[in-house]
Amino acid sequence: MLIPPTFSEGEPLLMRETASYALAGDSGGPCLRENGDALELVGIAKTSYRAPVEFSEYTSTYFYREWIREQLELARKAASTKPAD
Repeated sequence: MLIPPTFSEGEPLLMRETASYALAGDSGGPCLRENGDALELVGIAKTSYRAPVEFSEYTSTYFYREWIREQLELARKAASTKPAD
């Protein structure tokens, strides 16, 4: 379960983690965090920079979690009804 963030919708999620920056070509990639044995998607790379980088900017997925869940469910249903080759 995601904990509500301490920032507002539309405000970027900035990550400063050594050796794990989003660089050129990484836009749209995931920002994951460990939660026990699972990984949680907490952001999508919004902007990528060239090295050297001080932080990475992501769009938080918290505010879009219901839409993401709906899209995942639609994809699961579509995959389960796809005829076998």
